[in-house]
Amino acid sequence: MADRKAELEKKRKKLEELKKAREQKKIEAKDKVISPVKDPSEGASEREDISQLVDRLIGGDTTQTATPATLSPQASKPSATIAKTTTTPTIATSKQRKLKLVVDQLAPVNIRPREVELYAKQTQTEVSSYEGEGTGSEDEDTEERAEPSYREVLGKTGETKEQESQPLPVVEFTAEQVERIVSSDNFVSFVDRTSRLVERALSGPSDILFDYITGNSVENGDSPSSRRVVKKKVFLDERWTQNRAVNAMDWSGHHPELLLVSYYTNPNIPHDPDGVALMWDLKFQKDSPDYVFNCQSPVMSVAFSKFHPNYVIGGTYSGQIVLWDTRSGKRTPIQRSPLSSSAHTHPVYCLDVVGSQNAHNLISVSTNGKLCSWNLDMLSQPQESLELTNKQTKPVAATCLSFPSNDVNKFIVGSEECSIYQGQRHGSKPGISLQFDGHWGPITSISSHRAAGQVDFSHLFLSSSFDWSMKLWSSKLLNEQQMTNKTGYPLCSFDNNSEYVYDVQWSPVHPSVFASADGAGKLDFWDINADTEVPIVSESVESSLVKLCWSPTGHHLAAGDLSGGVHIYEAGEGFCSPHPDEWTKLQQTLLEFQENQEMTAITP
Repeated sequence: MADRKAELEKKRKKLEELKKAREQKKIEAKDKVISPVKDPSEGASEREDISQLVDRLIGGDTTQTATPATLSPQASKPSATIAKTTTTPTIATSKQRKLKLVVDQLAPVNIRPREVELYAKQTQTEVSSYEGEGTGSEDEDTEERAEPSYREVLGKTGETKEQESQPLPVVEFTAEQVERIVSSDNFVSFVDRTSRLVERALSGPSDILFDYITGNSVENGDSPSSRRVVKKKVFLDERWTQNRAVNAMDWSGHHPELLLVSYYTNPNIPHDPDGVALMWDLKFQKDSPDYVFNCQSPVMSVAFSKFHPNYVIGGTYSGQIVLWDTRSGKRTPIQRSPLSSSAHTHPVYCLDVVGSQNAHNLISVSTNGKLCSWNLDMLSQPQESLELTNKQTKPVAATCLSFPSNDVNKFIVGSEECSIYQGQRHGSKPGISLQFDGHWGPITSISSHRAAGQVDFSHLFLSSSFDWSMKLWSSKLLNEQQMTNKTGYPLCSFDNNSEYVYDVQWSPVHPSVFASADGAGKLDFWDINADTEVPIVSESVESSLVKLCWSPTGHHLAAGDLSGGVHIYEAGEGFCSPHPDEWTKLQQTLLEFQENQEMTAITP
C-alpha cells in the first residue's frame, strides 16, 4: 500500500509540473502575439508584405484578399488571430513551386443545334408562283422560294404517300349501271372464279392458285390455257435412282399423293441390292423417298394393294412375287412366293389387284405365258394358275396386262410376238379367246378405258409398240368377219412418233384424252375428239421416257425415264374436267373410225 501511495504521489507532482509548464508556455505565446501599439506606417508595411504574399499565391489578384488588411491597428484579439492565420502559409508556400498562368488565344466555335423535321398532316399544294408579285415583303418571297428546295429534300415519295392517304371519292351508280355491271361477262366470270377460290381455300390447306386456277372457268375448258401442262417436280435420289431405269409405277388409291416406283439394277454398283422400289410423297415436296424397299432380284412391276393401304407388291425378274409392309419398318419383303413349277419361274412384267374388299386377288403374268392368282395373306402357292397359249399353241410371252373397268374375269395381254390377246380367267373356255393383230413390233403397253360417264367405253383399249405407233382397239365393235376369224383390227392408228413408243395411258377422268411416251423423251397429250393426227400438247425431256402413270384424279401424270428420274406433270382443267358432252362426241368419233375401217377393208 505504501508503494502504491508513493507512486500516486509522483504522478500528482508530475501533473502539477506539466500544468505549470503549459501555463508558462501560454503566457509566453501571448507576449509574442500581443505586441505594443505600433506606428501606422509600420502597419502599412506589414499589410504590403501580406499583399505580396497573396499575389504570389493567386497570381496577382488582390482585390479580395486585401479586405482583411483594412482593419484598424487598434484591433484587439480577433485582429491578431487573422494576422496569425495569414502569416502562417508564408513558411509552407515558400518551398512550393510557383504557378505560372498564361492567357492563350480563344477560338470561337459555333455549334449548330440539331434540326428536327416536323411534318404536318395537311395537303401539299403547288405554289402558283415562286417569284412573288410584289404584294408581300422580302421575307415572304424568301420563304416561298425556299419551298421548292424543301420538296427536293422530301422527294416525290412523300407527296405520293400523302396523296394515297387521301380517301378515294365515292362514286354512286344508278340502278341501270349496276344492272349492266352485274350482268356483264367479266363480272360473272370474276365472281365465278373467286368463289371457287374461296371454296377451295375453306376446304383445306392446298396450293389452290397453282393447282386449279388457269385464268378460265371450268366451263371454258376448250381454251388453250386450260389445256396446258406444267412440270411440277422431278423425283431423283443420288443414292438409289442413279443409273437405274424406271421399270413400273403406281399411285396409291388410299393416299393420292403417294407414288410407288420400281427401278432396274445399277450396273456400276454391284454391291447394292438388285431390286429397288421407292415410295415418293408429292404432298410435302420432299427430295427424298418416304420408304425404300429392297430385294435380291430386280423389281419389274409394282402395285399398291387397293384394299390394304400398307401393302406394297412387286413382281421380280426371277419370277418371285414379293410383299412389303410399311408397318414392319424393314426394307426387305415380309413374304415371297416360291421359285417352283407351281409358281412363276420367268420374269413378271405385269400384275394387278382385282376384286372387291371382301373378295380380291392378285393377278400376275410371266413371260412364259403363265397367269397366277394369289391371296395376299399367303404367297406360298397360287390359288389358281392358267397357261396362256396362242392359236399355234405356243406360250404367250406376256409383256403387259390390263383388266377392263369393273371386270375381274376378262383381261388383255400384250406379247413379244407383236400380237394382243383377250382372255378370261373363268368360264367354259378359260384362256385366250381373241387375238388382235396390227402391230409390227413387240407390244410395250396396254391401257383399258377407265373414265366413267354417261356411256360405257370399257371395251376400248390402247396399245403401244416398238413399231413407233399407238393403236386404238375395241373388243366389242367387231364385224362378222372378225368375229368368225376371232381376230380384231385397230380402229385407229396414231403414227406421229419417230422412236419406240414405250407407254400409252388413258386418262382416268377424261373419255377422249390419253398420254404417250417414246424413246426420244417426248411426252404427248392426245384428245381424239379434237384431233387424231397430232397431239394437242407436247413436252420433252433429255432422257428416254419409258413409263407413264396417271394419278387417280387425273390432275397429275408421272413419267419415268431411263436415267432414273420421275417427272411429275400437272394437267390443266381442260384435261381433268371434261364437258358432259365429251362422251357423246367420243361416240361420234368411234362411228367415224368404224366407217373408215370398213372403207379400208373394201378398198383392194
